[in-house]
Amino acid sequence: MKRTATIFAVTILLALAAAAAPAEETPLRQTIRKLEALVEKEPSNLPYLYVLATCYDQARDVDAVVRVLNKLIELQWDHGLTRQDFPNSHESVAFRKAALSLYAREPNRQRSKPAFKLTGRRDLIPEGIAYDPVDDVLYVSGIHRRNVLRVTREGAVTDFVKEAQDGMLGAWG
Repeated sequence: MKRTATIFAVTILLALAAAAAPAEETPLRQTIRKLEALVEKEPSNLPYLYVLATCYDQARDVDAVVRVLNKLIELQWDHGLTRQDFPNSHESVAFRKAALSLYAREPNRQRSKPAFKLTGRRDLIPEGIAYDPVDDVLYVSGIHRRNVLRVTREGAVTDFVKEAQDGMLGAWG
């Protein structure tokens, strides 16, 4: 009986100590708390909201992630999102729906087109490229072949410096 009473007393003391002692806050929780305070002061600061959403993802709080992403949608965030920023939320249907909405808002930017292709030179390993405005040509240096190619606007490729010409050991930049 005395042993049971001792175990009971120790259990109660441990429970009281656990309840009284503040749980240590992790660095991630500290960051989330600070970001929440910043967002409270500046509720339309979109970068703060985005970073807060990524922190919620790290904390595996998918509901909070979705809530913040929906706030970003409401505030017209137009930078999309990066999947790597949300590795823990991507399986959620609600997250995917919000992510698709954000992707749709991202402006369609003009993408560049290839100016030329260096065909038949798979082992070139290009390292640098330079433009000569006088002759309107590009020069492409190759590490492996230790050469420099001259490329016209039409895509014609000729050797400017032949492979290992004059003892060249490598072409850098």
